[in-house]
Amino acid sequence: MENCNGNQSGGRRPNDIDRHVGRQIRALRKEKRVTQQELGATAGISFKQIRKYENGENRVSAGMLYSFGKYLNVKVERFFEGLSEVDERAYVDNAEQPRLDELTRLVDNYVRMHDGAARRELLELVRTIASD
Repeated sequence: MENCNGNQSGGRRPNDIDRHVGRQIRALRKEKRVTQQELGATAGISFKQIRKYENGENRVSAGMLYSFGKYLNVKVERFFEGLSEVDERAYVDNAEQPRLDELTRLVDNYVRMHDGAARRELLELVRTIASD
């Protein structure tokens, strides 16, 4: 299956947006004077994984961003601040693909859902639609 970057990897390889988010995680973590170890402990992951996120080696899931935002006392949108329109176009290259602001709204609304069963159903629905 081809993802919105044209990769066949199922969207697993980091792109410019992922690297930007990683830089934002690092900047916010340092601004709040939090170590990689402390941030990782709050999310149940190792400091090495935090380092990989910050270096743009691994993609960060929506749930992980939510967890980081909650611990660092920032909204999820904060991780995307500073992206230019050019960056957004590099990620989304045609009108059929979701725009970054749409993705941000989707993530925000998803993390606000308190009903875990509803979240799982929504995720399954999206997977089903995406596979068509």
